[in-house]
Amino acid sequence: MKIVGENIKKIRKQRKLTQLELAERVKVSKIHICLIETGKNEPSLTLLGKIADALNVDPTLLLAKDEAYGIIQSVLALHNLSSIENQVIDMMRKLQLNHTAMK
Repeated sequence: MKIVGENIKKIRKQRKLTQLELAERVKVSKIHICLIETGKNEPSLTLLGKIADALNVDPTLLLAKDEAYGIIQSVLALHNLSSIENQVIDMMRKLQLNHTAMK
């Protein structure tokens, strides 16, 4: 899933973090982060969660393709969402992930 690595790199650079700084935050080697960002290695779900936490983003953003990235980012930026709205957003994420997995 090269898109995951590309998204991690994009967000890491937006946060002005080096690969080493991100690696230290998630307790892996800099080389491991490099391999993930270049698509030569895939992170485990546990590591993906740690990376999302370290970058202070929803893990969904790390999985989103370019066309969905902006939409998901905008939706996540909304404040004061009701419970029903949150359920709809969760369903949209699942649909996007299922759609992506089917391709």
